[in-house]
Amino acid sequence: MATVLEAVPRRARGIVAGFTQQGFAAGYLFASGLNLAMTPYGWRSLYWLCGGLTLPVATIRLLTPFYSVTAEVVAEAEGLERVTSRLAVGGSLPFHKKLAYLVKHHRMAFVYAACLAACFNTFGHGAMDLYPTFLKTQRHLSTLHETWVTCILQIGGISGGIIGGYLSNKFSPKYCAGTFALCCAPW
Repeated sequence: MATVLEAVPRRARGIVAGFTQQGFAAGYLFASGLNLAMTPYGWRSLYWLCGGLTLPVATIRLLTPFYSVTAEVVAEAEGLERVTSRLAVGGSLPFHKKLAYLVKHHRMAFVYAACLAACFNTFGHGAMDLYPTFLKTQRHLSTLHETWVTCILQIGGISGGIIGGYLSNKFSPKYCAGTFALCCAPW
C-alpha cells in the first residue's frame, strides 16, 4: 500500500488510501460470498478453494516489479552507518535500526501510534470476528442469515473506508477517524 501511495498524486491519496485499506473487508466480503455458495459442501472445501486462490495472487506479486520513489534515498543509504531522518522513513535499512531511530527521536508519536493501532485493531476485529459469533450464538441466526449480515457489514465497511479516505484528505485524518469511530459507537 505504501508503494501505491508513493505513486499517487497528493490530492488523491486520501481516497486511494481509504480504498486500499479496505482490502481486508473486500476479501472478507469475497469469502462470505463464497461461503454462501459453498455452504452445502462444508467449511473444508471453502478453506481449500480460498487457499488455492492465493497462488495466482502470489504469482502476480512475484512477477510485478518493485517501484519506489525512495529508491534514490536507498541508493544513498548503501554503506552509510548513521541513520538520518530521511533514511529512517524509507530505504533498505534493517528494521531494528528504523525502530531504534523511531523510539529515540519520536517516542510519544510511537506510543500514540501503537495505542491507536491497538484500538483500531480491536474495533475492526470486534466487528468482523465477534459480531458474527454474537449473531450465531446469542441471536441464534442460521449460517445463511449470519453470512448475509456479514456481507452487508463488509459493504458498509468498504463504503465507509472510501468516504473516510476522501474526507480525511479534505479535513484532518485524526478528526475524521475519531468522528467515524464515535458515529459507529451507537451501532
